[in-house]
Amino acid sequence: MLNAALFAAARFGGVFAAMLLYLPLEIAVFVCEGTFYHARFGDRRRPYLYALTANAASFAVGVLLARKLPGWF
Repeated sequence: MLNAALFAAARFGGVFAAMLLYLPLEIAVFVCEGTFYHARFGDRRRPYLYALTANAASFAVGVLLARKLPGWF
């Protein structure tokens, strides 16, 4: 959903609009994921740390792919 929202923002509002929306939308995704993991696993697995780590890893892989395959992004 994040990618779809950013694509729509870039398509209809330009790249700058997508850049402005990226951080607030990423924070919203982090909070939603952390809340879901907390509801599912409780505090015993540090749900927000897991959500942060998963999002950081996803971002890093996305940056690497964007550098290797710029035509896809």
